[in-house]
Amino acid sequence: MITLKELQNVLRLTFGIVPIVAGLDKFTNLLADWKEYLGTNIAALLPFDPTLFMKIVGVIEIAAGILVLLRPLTGAYVVMIWLICIALQLIAGGHYLTWLFATWLWRWVRLHWPNSLC
Repeated sequence: MITLKELQNVLRLTFGIVPIVAGLDKFTNLLADWKEYLGTNIAALLPFDPTLFMKIVGVIEIAAGILVLLRPLTGAYVVMIWLICIALQLIAGGHYLTWLFATWLWRWVRLHWPNSLC
């Protein structure tokens, strides 16, 4: 049986390493073409190239991941705010509304019928 401390370590490592990897990938685009995730309406507002903006985003993600690894409680709040900003940007872009709705619906079902098969 996994202990609470072991679970906390798994979560700390996961939410620390994933932002670092995603941040590093903003410079290489191996996992995704990240500028495609930036809505055209948002990109039009930028005073510089979307690629440069995504590299700035990458630096922030790397810093957030390091913060989670070193100071998990503070880092958790930073990553939470960061993920909310990402979700709002995806909604503003209008490309990911189906996924967002499906995720919300799944969570709503789990909340109201916790013993269901979902």
